[in-house]
Amino acid sequence: MPTPPDHAEWLRRDDYPVPPAAPLTDAERRIVARFGHWMEALTRGTIAPATPDQEHFVLAARGMEDPTSAFEIAWDKARQAAPAAPAPATLFATAKHLEETRAAAIAIRQEDVSRRLDILAKVQPEIDALDAEMSARLKPLEAEIARLEELLKEGVRATGKTYRHRGIRVTYARGRVTFDNKGLQQYALAHPDVNQFRKVGQPIISLRYVSPDDPKPPPATAADGE
Repeated sequence: MPTPPDHAEWLRRDDYPVPPAAPLTDAERRIVARFGHWMEALTRGTIAPATPDQEHFVLAARGMEDPTSAFEIAWDKARQAAPAAPAPATLFATAKHLEETRAAAIAIRQEDVSRRLDILAKVQPEIDALDAEMSARLKPLEAEIARLEELLKEGVRATGKTYRHRGIRVTYARGRVTFDNKGLQQYALAHPDVNQFRKVGQPIISLRYVSPDDPKPPPATAADGE
């Protein structure tokens, strides 16, 4: 039976992150590392099982059947060792504690700025005079430094070689080769064989602080984990 295209897409992915604490044999660890992305896609329902063995794998992975095959046993061991996802209430409590702690830190920083401004106000005239003097002396030197740096860079670009002079190093490097990612994705639709060179990295998690004054802030409830 030929491999369904959606299965082939997941089977091309390897290097699944095997939990270090999982009590796996070397053979089981290789199975999880090589086929983990595909097995996870089956477990989550991202792809549908195409054979009776795959149907039994899904049932075993979801705890509805005992694992019997090498794939089922390896996956069961790996998932038992994986850290459990926190409950929404746990995320809510963590986020709330972070919010309160960050508010306390902001208050201290604001107090610090205010007190520093009070101190600086007493010596600000002297600082302004010093700034003016230093700026007048530095400005022509900085302009000459910028001019000389450009001369060196242009010279190295013309020679095509890295140049060193005591504490100065001007490195020459060829221009980077880049590809149009959107164009490659469109090309892959017509030429799926190029997908064998595709690599998918780990998920990227970002944290952003939102001002309470932002329009339509999300409601903070334990149910949705906010």
